[in-house]
Amino acid sequence: MGRVRVRPLERRDMKDLVANNLDYAKEAKDPNFYVSSPAVPLNKKEEQEYFRSLWMQVERGDAIVSVAEAKGIVRDHVVGKCEIKRTNVFEMPHVGGLSIEINKEFRGWGIGTALLEDAIERSKEKFKIIMLAVFGPNPARKLYKRLGFEEVGVIPNGVKKDGEYMDYVFMARELRK
Repeated sequence: MGRVRVRPLERRDMKDLVANNLDYAKEAKDPNFYVSSPAVPLNKKEEQEYFRSLWMQVERGDAIVSVAEAKGIVRDHVVGKCEIKRTNVFEMPHVGGLSIEINKEFRGWGIGTALLEDAIERSKEKFKIIMLAVFGPNPARKLYKRLGFEEVGVIPNGVKKDGEYMDYVFMARELRK
């Protein structure tokens, strides 16, 4: 991972993250890619608005976002993101919901592990519990378990992707300072 560094989100990351999310949404339609896809096609303006909203959550202290930045020939660029955002449930301000995205060509480099470790460590002052949901066949479940997440619930056949039903698995990790 020598050409990639993990760091906190910065405002200048918007252009890369918008492009990454649009690519990721296209890839999510692949039946062998076990993440959800948006119900409606995303556009650049909506993604920019999402980034602005995410940035405001970070500034308010309601989110932690770690990015992976790869050294480029012309410029460095963001190739992955892990976000942990405070839930919007009134009785659960101590719980953060986790999502992670890594550009296809950078998977298998250890970036997911590095992003998760960084975001989890930085979350210890903000959250008591981190939760996530994942499709049953998603190989990332092994990584989540290795990093201390436990399966806390399953909706059998809770997801239908490309005509195939699969489990929807909920995982959580309690944080210790």
